[in-house]
Amino acid sequence: MKIISQFCLVCISAVILSSCVPEMDLNNPSELSVDTYYKTAEQLELAVIPAYQCLISFNGVEGGYGRSAYYYLILPGDDFDHTFKCVGEELYPDTYSTPSSQGNITSGWKGFFEGVYAANTAIEKINDFTGEISESVKNRLLGEAYFLRGLHYMHLCALYGETIPLVDHTVQSQSDYYPTNAEAGQIYSLIISDFKKASELLPLRSDLYADVANK
Repeated sequence: MKIISQFCLVCISAVILSSCVPEMDLNNPSELSVDTYYKTAEQLELAVIPAYQCLISFNGVEGGYGRSAYYYLILPGDDFDHTFKCVGEELYPDTYSTPSSQGNITSGWKGFFEGVYAANTAIEKINDFTGEISESVKNRLLGEAYFLRGLHYMHLCALYGETIPLVDHTVQSQSDYYPTNAEAGQIYSLIISDFKKASELLPLRSDLYADVANK
């Protein structure tokens, strides 16, 4: 009987504790976060930079143009062969025998999906912004973000197929951490839609360069 009583006490305590939600601000005032940043037009201007950064990457960090994509996005051209004398990795795509454990494959996946996340964050923060910002600047930033999301997904589809997860928003609930595979055609529809939106929102280069600072 004593064992049963202790077990019931443990269960009741677990229920009570799990139902308690502390009434406190969980944002660290000493650090920046997506909830405390993007409050001014100047900060909003910086929203798209991470999406550009993921596209490039450098010094072997992740899989953008500065590293993995340099090899894999030129496949299967005749000008690519294992005469690239690095560490032997480039022999795999030349012979269509790339193992799933190959580092650049993992880096490319992570890098371009980080770019998708960065673009999604920018799109949401720009759309939700209620501060003062000119319509032309807001449209340009949105156009950049939509274009970059489409570009990251274009590379992901080229490298990993069109049924990879489709993630068109930041995490809103627990289920968003575990996206399922997309149906064939879904991601290409998103890419086309993003590029169309970008073409409507972005200024002409002649208009942009009218301000010499933009060059």
